[in-house]
Amino acid sequence: MKKFLIFLLSLVFLFSCSAFAVGCKEKTKTPASTEEPGKTDDPSDPGEDPGDDDDPPVVEKLEITGPEDGVYGYTQKLRNYLTATGDDVKVSDYATESGEDEAYDKIQIKWESNLENVEEYEIEFGLKDDFSDAEKQTMSATSRKLNVYNLYKDSTYNVRVTAVRKAGNKSATATFKTTDIGPRVMKIGGLCNVRDLGGYKTESGKTTVQGKIFRGGQLSQNANWSVYDNIVLNAAGKKYMSEVLGVKTDFDLRSQAENKGLTESPIPNARLEYYNVGGYLSAFTDAAGYKKVFSALADETRYPVYIHCTGGADRTGTVSFLINALLGVDEKTLIQDYEITSFSAFGMRNKESTTYQFTPFMNKLKSDYKGDTLSKKVENYFLSIGVTETEIYNVKAIMFGEPTRDLPAPPETVTLDSDNLTYTYDGVAGYGKTFNFDVQSLTYADGNNDGGTYFMIGSYGVYFRGGLFRLAYNNGGVFAEPAKRVELSTYDHTKFNAGVKLGIEITIKNETTVTIKLYINGESLGQEVDVARLTDEISSDEANAVVRINQSYVKEIVLIKG
Repeated sequence: MKKFLIFLLSLVFLFSCSAFAVGCKEKTKTPASTEEPGKTDDPSDPGEDPGDDDDPPVVEKLEITGPEDGVYGYTQKLRNYLTATGDDVKVSDYATESGEDEAYDKIQIKWESNLENVEEYEIEFGLKDDFSDAEKQTMSATSRKLNVYNLYKDSTYNVRVTAVRKAGNKSATATFKTTDIGPRVMKIGGLCNVRDLGGYKTESGKTTVQGKIFRGGQLSQNANWSVYDNIVLNAAGKKYMSEVLGVKTDFDLRSQAENKGLTESPIPNARLEYYNVGGYLSAFTDAAGYKKVFSALADETRYPVYIHCTGGADRTGTVSFLINALLGVDEKTLIQDYEITSFSAFGMRNKESTTYQFTPFMNKLKSDYKGDTLSKKVENYFLSIGVTETEIYNVKAIMFGEPTRDLPAPPETVTLDSDNLTYTYDGVAGYGKTFNFDVQSLTYADGNNDGGTYFMIGSYGVYFRGGLFRLAYNNGGVFAEPAKRVELSTYDHTKFNAGVKLGIEITIKNETTVTIKLYINGESLGQEVDVARLTDEISSDEANAVVRINQSYVKEIVLIKG
């Protein structure tokens, strides 16, 4: 019995020690806040897998994946042409004879996202890192890319994609750089062959400003050319040109008749101005029209401007060539800019083409005008046609982003029509005076298109009709030709629409004769004519310069005083 009691007491003692040991072990365990999950002191023990019971939380991702640096805004064909090397590069090897539908190509902003509860994505892209200048687009929750166009060349863009969702916005940002090769090719609703004239490095080391001068094709249908009547500025294009590009002036190089008598620009809030000029060698034979174009470009208040004809190829190409040549863009780039029309709907424009005579035009500039560089030769060309040094300075300053100089106040305009047949100029009284004026536009009466305007000083002057300047006189307030017609010189009447400068010089030689000389833009039209004086001639101290239209032939004439 005694032995049995001792055995029982031993069991109780052993049990108590075991329980105490377990309690001590639990009290000395490492706190949970500092313990690494699944790790034990025994390196052979794999520990507990934390994923055995619950999956790890999903990491939200919104990441911009494109575009990469050096993106091009135009087609691969055009890219291949612009990057080709060698002296024998021909645009015809890269563009089709009929031309492509468009030269431009899309640039894609891309992003990846695994976000839930997204209602839409908001994409912003601009040049300022605070996005104050950013364009903004909204895309659906399933979208992962946005096509963008018309980006400035050689520029770094900031991009921000924001997920708009019920749980709150989440954004991703990135940057990318556009190429400095080639032009800024533009996509504008309804139009063709549009590009920015700026963005080129020049011989001075400066780069021309983008967003000042845009060149392209027609905004409205051409009454005389119906091949591409479907190419007109649509509603989206109007909004973009007005609100995004901010175009202030529409330089239409066609005549008003070609433009179906349009008096207002299709671009909202833009001013329509006609500069009826020809292309290529017409720059030399129709110099007055080109003078008016470049004198207008010297006025900073007109910018940004859109310059166009019908296809944006020949007339527009010639004007664009002269602008960029003046600024000092290299000859290879000038040729490329001209030939890029080959990638538009208007088809091939090759510098060697005998049809369009681009090369003869360029060669005449090089051969007929002084200067060590093409830029200087073009500057001397402008000076020779009456563009002033201040105007040349201003065009350069505007396109280089520099301050301009003040221009003289523009001369007043006078309109003669059925309600106002005659205008008398102040301050031009007396014989021996030179009477100079510009004709801005001349609208002919129905069925007549050959003139019908008197230009007089005192008793003598000229009557212009049928392509002829004829002697005229003022006999007691009656303007007429002598019984025997005296023809002074021939001249193409249509050129008055380009705003030529007509000079009339009338001099009393002696008691019986008067000499009349005619000048167009300072160059004599031909012979001097002596005529018998009139018995009731207006005395010199009462003589004034007078313009009078014959409404049987002329509907309206607009004169620029000065």
